[in-house]
Amino acid sequence: IREEWHRWLHQNELTTIFTPNPEQVVLAHGDALFCKQLLEAKVLIPDGAGLVIAARVLSPEKKSQIARITGTDLLDWWLGQAEEEATKTFLLGGQKGVANRLAHQNDPTSFWCKGMHGYEDVAAPTPEEERAVLEALKAWSPKVLWVAFGAPHQERWVLEHQEALQKMGVKIVVVCGGAF
Repeated sequence: IREEWHRWLHQNELTTIFTPNPEQVVLAHGDALFCKQLLEAKVLIPDGAGLVIAARVLSPEKKSQIARITGTDLLDWWLGQAEEEATKTFLLGGQKGVANRLAHQNDPTSFWCKGMHGYEDVAAPTPEEERAVLEALKAWSPKVLWVAFGAPHQERWVLEHQEALQKMGVKIVVVCGGAF
């Protein structure tokens, strides 16, 4: 994925990355809308050993290519890369203050990373909260956006906003659950 990541950063379309875990697959099995939303991602990364084992059984010819990548691992890797490359990154979600602390944990004066809580209730954001989030994203103009609202809210939010995100110049959006 690391090789692809840099290609995605330089293309003219938004790459959506969802990181389903076994609990989300079970949820999708009983929720047709969530299942459809998961399948709308451009990239699905298995965040769970059970998913990796199942994929290896179902695709033995690709067994060596299938590995578990947790949202936390991917986030840690990207934050190091973003700092090194000064790529504007926005962390959205988590408990109040967590995204902002994470955005500045290595460098309190960081100009490349910003964090924001988002919504009091991700299932029912107020119009004011929605406006504030979109205005912050538009003002920051990140290349990479991480959304941590938990499933199925984060996937729904990304799909509902993908056109606006692309217009803002976001190149990659990753849902990451509780990774913050």
